[in-house]
Amino acid sequence: MNRYSSLIKNIGLFTLSNISTKFISFFLVPFYTYYLTTKEYGTSDLMNTTVSLLVPLLTLSISDGVLRYSFDKMFEKRKVFSNGLWLSVFSSVILLIFLPIFNFVPGISNYKFLFWLLFLTNTFTVLFSNFSRALNLVSLISITSIINTLLTATLNIVLIGGFRLGLLGFLLANILGNIIGCFIYYFAGKFKNYTVFSIDIPLLKQMFVYCLPLIPNALFWWINSSINRYFLTILTSLSAVGLFSVANKIPSILSMVTGIFQQAWDISSIEVYDSNERDTFFSNIFNAYTFLMGLVSILLIVANKFIAVILLKKAFISADVYIPWMIIAFYYSSLNSFYGSIYIASKKTKYLFTTTILGAVSSVFFNYILILKFGIMGAAVATIISNFIVWIARLIDSRKLVNIRTSYIRLGITQAMLVVLAINMGYSEIFRPYVSAMIIIIYLIMYRKRLIQISYTLMSKFK
Repeated sequence: MNRYSSLIKNIGLFTLSNISTKFISFFLVPFYTYYLTTKEYGTSDLMNTTVSLLVPLLTLSISDGVLRYSFDKMFEKRKVFSNGLWLSVFSSVILLIFLPIFNFVPGISNYKFLFWLLFLTNTFTVLFSNFSRALNLVSLISITSIINTLLTATLNIVLIGGFRLGLLGFLLANILGNIIGCFIYYFAGKFKNYTVFSIDIPLLKQMFVYCLPLIPNALFWWINSSINRYFLTILTSLSAVGLFSVANKIPSILSMVTGIFQQAWDISSIEVYDSNERDTFFSNIFNAYTFLMGLVSILLIVANKFIAVILLKKAFISADVYIPWMIIAFYYSSLNSFYGSIYIASKKTKYLFTTTILGAVSSVFFNYILILKFGIMGAAVATIISNFIVWIARLIDSRKLVNIRTSYIRLGITQAMLVVLAINMGYSEIFRPYVSAMIIIIYLIMYRKRLIQISYTLMSKFK
């Protein structure tokens, strides 16, 4: 199987799991917005945001090291996995000891132990998922994701809708779903065969050399993408966080497409990096990827009003005005993810940090300035600006690693189209359908060769 076929196969398997899981999660939004208050929804988002920071910070990004070093034939997989396993256990104990610190964090203080369980289960879910990818157990990842999501959704309906437990029910459902997922990974993946009750110190040191630059990168990337929740909490209210969070749900469709691709691409980019066809392969995939990201972004902005009416209930309906701008922010984030894979594949993770810090600094600055003046809309625009800065920095810096050949003029036109659409959706109801149709037609004409090429490639694979 050649590299393109392997990538398409993995994308297909990840698509199966991601579409089913995101589909279920996506259509639970009306349920959440009906039964949870904006404050409860904001609190849940704040907790998940904090967990997403602490997992790479306290585990020293060891799950990324497990993924990368499991591909290296110089090292035994069982030693790589066990190093990650025991470091994850240690980090969870550390958080438990310092849990009283969260008495001073709004929203989290009343649910400290559940917050710790959320951290614990997320830590091992990420670790087990990454090791499954390293073992090429893509089908296991797909099946586990589907079961996890179905169980979590069922528990949410029962605990929130049936027992009316509100935020407590939401947290319990997510924790129990993660626990079951971890058990499936460990036993179905036969991880017991890779578990030893010791740590390989020389190997761990090498893994740390790779992982340590990822820690500040994770920290600053979190600042870049999530610090707005804390600014909104401090400068406005938890209800504003709830509205901002639900406004991210429709753009999360774009995140799903990125996630599907990225899970498969991480594997292929590592495998192909040292080959002679690296630049050609990266360029071909990047061109197809950016075409798809632009198309999905345009279609989501056009369909925003229709989807929002279906998904957003009660006080959440006012969040629809922020959605087009969050879609643009997600678009730039998807470009950043692709360029980030170059640093991971090349093991040049220290350069990943230098590009991310620019976005983090700009995120803090623009979030503070713009949220003070424009509230939630300021947070959306600040996210766009910081993601754009990271993209430009990585585009320039990564050229010394991989020479990606693409048309930056078309990329610029695509981005201009997205901004015009966002303005059009918010301020020009009369001309909205005409402008939307015109932009879609221009985009498809501009990328007609790419569309034909992708269609031909996919059709040839399924003959």
